[in-house]
Amino acid sequence: MAKLAIETIISVILVILVIVVIIVFLPGNLWALAKDALGFGDEIINFGEINNKSLVGFNILVDKIEDCKLTKTKVCGCDLDFSHYYKTHELQVSENEIKLVNLKEENEVTMSKEDISGLNCYFKGNNVNSLVSKTMNPLNILFYKGDKQSYYIEDEGIFDKSLDFVHRFELINNKGNVCFLTDEVKDIKDLTVC
Repeated sequence: MAKLAIETIISVILVILVIVVIIVFLPGNLWALAKDALGFGDEIINFGEINNKSLVGFNILVDKIEDCKLTKTKVCGCDLDFSHYYKTHELQVSENEIKLVNLKEENEVTMSKEDISGLNCYFKGNNVNSLVSKTMNPLNILFYKGDKQSYYIEDEGIFDKSLDFVHRFELINNKGNVCFLTDEVKDIKDLTVC
């Protein structure tokens, strides 16, 4: 009986010793392993890198818009790449300019802007020859709905609309009149690249 009690005490002491060694010498590694195993890993976001990527994307976007505006004789579509932007970014398109804005809590920081006129519009109706909706308010192009990447326009006009980019092209050039193409237009089957 005494032998069993001594073996139990020695076993408990060994287990405690192993636990103490693990806690003392491996706390960071143990916590990291536990977080990964439980799915609590911290995502480190490098906003400097994200903002640099968005600035490069903005310059490419402006060049593509300018190229799209060159066609004056046909109806065609232009593809824009919105994948460079993060949920803190927004494009603000007004009558005379387009701005890349970084939204930080309650503040807006303009990261870059370019003079481009007449782009604060979108096509609406059944096809690309439909009406153009011009707005006096800036069109805000956002890139996330919640945590899901999704490209859409918020038109803060009279009706506060959210218009999704769902087609192959994000811009339509209708013989020199360049506007955004959203889910407002249903039929673009005959639309070709500018």
